Amino acid sequence: MVTTVEQYGTGGGIPIGAGIGGTAAMITGLQSEFAVLAGFGAAGGLVIGGFAGRFADANLDQTNWQYRLIGFTLFVSIVVGALLGGLSAWMVDRSLTTGLFAGGATGGVFSIFMSVILISAGRK
Repeated sequence: MVTTVEQYGTGGGIPIGAGIGGTAAMITGLQSEFAVLAGFGAAGGLVIGGFAGRFADANLDQTNWQYRLIGFTLFVSIVVGALLGGLSAWMVDRSLTTGLFAGGATGGVFSIFMSVILISAGRK
């Protein structure tokens, strides 16, 4: 069976995204919306992990692919995180601006974990 880096990204993105979404719910005081934010985190992790993993698979033969992967993963994570943060804020009647910034920040944290997973999987 052939495993690709994309499979590592997609599979690893789900639990990491759920964990970061749940942590964001606890930090922001949205314990009653824990399941919503953890679910959005898992969905966002799935999307980001899939995109970043596919990007890594396509660039493994390039020089300095790790740096390109880190930049791509950071960009995609911040964009998807901000969108999901804004959607979460809208759903729970909170400030949209705060949701966008909080989602972008959690996306940035997510990108660190995802980059480590994909770089270590790509070096195998």
